Amino acid sequence: MENIIEAVIFDLDGVITNTSESHFRAWQRLANEEGIPFTRADNERLRGVSRRQSLEILLAGRSISEEDAEVWMARKNCYYLKEIAALTPKDLLPGVASLLTELQAAGIKIAIASASRNALAVIARLRIKDQLDFCADGSSVERQKPAPDLYLYTARQLGVRPAQCLVVEDAAAGIEAAHAAGMITVGLGPSAQVATADSVFPHLDGVQLKDLSNAATWRVSEAIFKPQHQHHHETILSIGNGYLGTRGAFEERYPGDRQATLVHGIWDDTPICFTELANAPDWTAIEIRV
Repeated sequence: MENIIEAVIFDLDGVITNTSESHFRAWQRLANEEGIPFTRADNERLRGVSRRQSLEILLAGRSISEEDAEVWMARKNCYYLKEIAALTPKDLLPGVASLLTELQAAGIKIAIASASRNALAVIARLRIKDQLDFCADGSSVERQKPAPDLYLYTARQLGVRPAQCLVVEDAAAGIEAAHAAGMITVGLGPSAQVATADSVFPHLDGVQLKDLSNAATWRVSEAIFKPQHQHHHETILSIGNGYLGTRGAFEERYPGDRQATLVHGIWDDTPICFTELANAPDWTAIEIRV
């Protein structure tokens, strides 16, 4: 049973600082130059995804050469760097500075995992590098969000198991990535945008560690499979709804396992020393073939 968060991993854009507006203006400038329609609604689809994925969304099915794609992305990045040149610690979003201080005082590891390749430059301008234990950016892994790679990579660098990491995100792709990594999630912004997060706040202003911890009131996990402990874990990982329950054994079976499905109120009617629930048919063994 776990209720301790050992690391908090933040997305950058829209969570730590609002550079999303800078991204929008940079993409919009590129789009205008190339005669491509691009609106704020289109920009919302770029949240949490890589630069290359953003370009593909911008193109909306239009075809350009690989050479042109590289040139376009470089132009957009140039525009973006000019946009963020004036960033200062005053551009931290409300609540971020106090939350980072609280996490640091509590001994919680702090990291940033952003799809942006300019994350380190933004962090330097915000002057929060000394409060971070690690920063992963768009060049850290090949597969970007919604794949879990960036968050798993960050957890490894922190030396913390994924189940004890909490991710703060403002994009659906980031929430999906964190869940795929087996991490706890806190979503920021409109609830519809981050509805699948374990907990949702409109912003970080006034949010404290205890509020983040509410997203992980309790969790049962098995970090490493040890055959000698399998019967114990089959019991504590059972799934039930108050009427029907199934032990948490492997679906593909394992030597010595004790698969069982039990139904509330159905007992063995045999003269034994104690009464126990009767084994119901094992539904996990059912195969449907066409």
